Amino acid sequence: MALGLLWGLAFGLRRLQGPSFYGSPVLPPQPAYDFHLLSAQGPVRLDAFRGKAVFLYFGYTHCPDVCPATLLRLATIARTLPSSLRSNVVFVMITIDPARDTPQAMARYVEAFDPHFLGLSGPPSAIQKTLRAYDVYAHKVVEGGTYFFNHSSFVDLIGPAGRLRVRYNYSQLGDPQGVLHDLELLLAHSGIRSRSS
Repeated sequence: MALGLLWGLAFGLRRLQGPSFYGSPVLPPQPAYDFHLLSAQGPVRLDAFRGKAVFLYFGYTHCPDVCPATLLRLATIARTLPSSLRSNVVFVMITIDPARDTPQAMARYVEAFDPHFLGLSGPPSAIQKTLRAYDVYAHKVVEGGTYFFNHSSFVDLIGPAGRLRVRYNYSQLGDPQGVLHDLELLLAHSGIRSRSS
């Protein structure tokens, strides 16, 4: 009987924790901030992607290392997606450097990694509000007549219901199958399944 109670408690805890993700789960899932920013084609808000999964990254086009490396890993993940899921997934990069990164510059930058990636900029006040909402660290360092940023390098996965569900560090993004596992879990929960599952 004691064993049965322990099993029941463990099962109940597992249900409370939700699906078993490869990435770091956001517990409890939090509503993702509905940013209002600009793409090269015009205004964009997060709520426009309801019903889709969104990979969200923050960086800047003059970044010498972690940003291009992260986008390369996201591009690999994008290529791994089954064709039946591609229309249900969006990859977004928001600049932390709106002074240099216009919407057009962001579009050119992210599309060099994948033509379907979406780059966003906007007024500095809107960018700062978005950074705070997603707990993004971005510290400007002036050096030799120019500047760079020390900044967060995580990627958030927002579920189809508009909630933050999973966060990935750079190392975790190196396993496309692990990330795909999480994506399929979230989309299946919304009734969207890949043909291979």
